[in-house]
Order: sequence, then C-alpha cells, then structure tokens
Amino acid sequence: MTTHQEPLPEMKMDPVDIYSGGLKVISSGTITSFEQQPIKIIFGPRDKRLNLILSFIDKCDADNKPTKRAVEAKNLDNDSFELIFSNFNSPLGSYSVEPVHIADFSGLPVLFSFFIIAHKESGGKTIHFTLYLETSEEPKPGLEVSRKWPQ
Repeated sequence: MTTHQEPLPEMKMDPVDIYSGGLKVISSGTITSFEQQPIKIIFGPRDKRLNLILSFIDKCDADNKPTKRAVEAKNLDNDSFELIFSNFNSPLGSYSVEPVHIADFSGLPVLFSFFIIAHKESGGKTIHFTLYLETSEEPKPGLEVSRKWPQ
C-alpha cells in the first residue's frame, strides 16, 4: 500500500546568524592542508573580498631542534594577508585560547580562532577555524579595509 504525501511548501529562509558573546561568526570550518600546502580563505562582501592565507612551516634552530611555536602575520597587499603557523606539530592539537584580532573590515574588528592538529606521517595539518566580526561597535560607513597585526 502506498501513501501519497503532499509536497512541502517552498519556504524562503534567512541565513542563520551565529554569535559567541559580542562576536558574530562570519565563517567557520575544518580544512586539511596536505603536505603543509597553504590554505586560502576568501571572505567579505562580493565587491570587496579579502584573502586570508594560512601557511604551515616547521623551523629548527642551529642545533636542529624545533623552535618555539609561533604565529606570524604578513600583509601581502591591499586585499591579502597571511598567517604563518610555525611548529604546530602536536597530534593532540594546538589552539588559540581566545580569538586573535587579525584585521579591521569596514571599521569593525575581524578576529580568528583556531585549533590545529598535526599529522605526523604526512606532515599535513588539520585546522578547525572560526572568523568573527566584532559587533559591539556601531558599523562605520564604507568598505574601507585596514589591518592591525598583533606584535
């Protein structure tokens, strides 16, 4: 015996907005970098996209011992910046305790949090990341992009 079901009505849904405190999630995901290849995340409004490049390197000192874990930021051009993760080699994971301010977009701070897991055999890294926009301030007009890098 077959039952006939009426088709569901078409519903227009607004996108889901997710907040963590005063921070609005603008992108979140998990990506694996095979053989330590860079990852490129492109975000922002259609008319002013920003390129965030995540690079992974392993550094050693003169005695061939790994140096300390570090994150370095580089401004590549007006629309591109790179975060370089050095010596994130733990198979159990390494992470940012709090979101890090990486840029200003239309006058609002953009923050980034991450959890990186190293794959010993392949040299690859898996990163769980979230990009946030700080919404506690009033938005400023225009789409001017400026960046402030932590020193």
